[in-house]
Amino acid sequence: MVGRVIDRVCFLVMASLFVLGTVSIFLMAHFNQAPAAPFPGDPKCYLP
Repeated sequence: MVGRVIDRVCFLVMASLFVLGTVSIFLMAHFNQAPAAPFPGDPKCYLP
């Protein structure tokens, strides 16, 4: 009985970590913005 409880707690902890990690990766990609001047000294503006 104790082993089943520990197994379930570990499963819930790992599942929540996997879900939070996946969500954080998608949010980092969503909020990533390219810089206006990626190359120093280049006069061209790369953003629309």
